[in-house]
This record gives sequence, structure tokens and C-alpha cells, in this order.
Amino acid sequence: MGKLATPKLEVYLSEDDDAEPIIVQTINADLVLTETTGRKHGWGTFAEAPIKNQTFMAWAALKRRGLVNGATFEEFEKTAVSITTAESGGEIVAFPTPPGLGSG
Repeated sequence: MGKLATPKLEVYLSEDDDAEPIIVQTINADLVLTETTGRKHGWGTFAEAPIKNQTFMAWAALKRRGLVNGATFEEFEKTAVSITTAESGGEIVAFPTPPGLGSG
């Protein structure tokens, strides 16, 4: 099977220097849910609100895999420290506001 066209993301939930990211492969369903939810809530297009949309896409993928421990999107966006693409050498694509030290 070839490389998937949907992004693989590294999600950091802790500000600790030695924190390990959660790496999750997004799929089309995550992108569709992001687009539908963003439109419903008036977030704008991905180009207009990349941080919100990227954060939601990461949450959707993690939730689908059972890795959010029941956290709502609102809870997740308050605790996610950073989200980068795993396949682009760590290019930062979104930087949600961290909630403070000790998360994760």
C-alpha cells in the first residue's frame, strides 16, 4: 500500500522537554468531520482558521483511535501544547494555547 495522502500528526500534550508525542494518522473521515464541524460552528475554511481546524482534525483522529480518554474537543484544545506534521520534518502547523505547566 502506498503512502496515505492524509496527514500524520505529532501531538504534544505536555510541555516537558522529554515529552513524547502521540503520533496519529488522519484519514478522510477525520478531514470530513473537521470540515463539517468547522462549517457548522463558523470557524472558516482551513486557510482562514488553520489552528482551530488542525487542532480539531488531530482530536478527531485521536478520538477515533480511542486516545483522548473521553476528552471533549473543548477540553483537548485547552490541553494540546503543539501539533506538528510527522512527515514534514516537524513543520509546525498549529500551536494551540497551552493551559499551563503540568498538562498531560
